[in-house]
Amino acid sequence: MTDEIVIRPLCQVGETEMYVDANGDVYPCCWSVGESRPGGSFEKAYPNGTDLNLNHHTIDEILSSEAWTRLMFIVRTTSTAPSLCQRTCGADNNQGRPTRIMKVIEPDE
Repeated sequence: MTDEIVIRPLCQVGETEMYVDANGDVYPCCWSVGESRPGGSFEKAYPNGTDLNLNHHTIDEILSSEAWTRLMFIVRTTSTAPSLCQRTCGADNNQGRPTRIMKVIEPDE
């Protein structure tokens, strides 16, 4: 078993909806849009280019893409999660929701 702690983001447990901005960029949630701009906590996690843009790909292509998979890994792993995800979807989110942090259990255990 590993000691890595994982955040279970609301975007991955079905408690929030994806967000599409006016340019066609797809985000895990509406909170991440403002934080993806330069200087925001989501800036490094969100891929540059057109990988997650509906003007270039279908929603199915985006959701099954390497870029989306990588983004979802980044936002749920404490060591790489933007502070936005840690604040909003962490154990101390002060939103009255149950704790969303859990230990990762290896498949062979």
